[in-house]
Amino acid sequence: MRKRKCFVCSYLFSPPKRAKGRQGRGQQLSVLQEKRNAKRSGGRQTVASGAKSDKADIVIEASVHSNIVRGLVREEDKVTTKKSYSLKLADLRTLQSQAQGDEIPVFAVGFAEERGTRIDQYMIVPEHWFRELLAAYRELHENNT
Repeated sequence: MRKRKCFVCSYLFSPPKRAKGRQGRGQQLSVLQEKRNAKRSGGRQTVASGAKSDKADIVIEASVHSNIVRGLVREEDKVTTKKSYSLKLADLRTLQSQAQGDEIPVFAVGFAEERGTRIDQYMIVPEHWFRELLAAYRELHENNT
């Protein structure tokens, strides 16, 4: 780590290391994004996502007569304060393989300002799900007109 210089006495010192267990700004933004997305979509956050067999950050469940049938959406959230995010095919394939049955795998990428006050978010879905969602949207609007 780079040494810093005291403004008063010009002494060179190493800045204190961050305490273990304390979240960095990126992790804080990630947790905030997961909470927001779960609340907006009516889903639930996955406890210790990535550490257990259930790798999704958020799962939105479908219900029929108040009985949980299966998951509707399996969402993975990423957030960055940088101007770009490097998306890897392996991440998309992992999410796709974790989706069970008719679950829609959604990869959410958020771009936050440094303070995290605003997050521009984009949802990435496989093409066949995009086509189905588009067809459902068109059908809904045709029936309403």
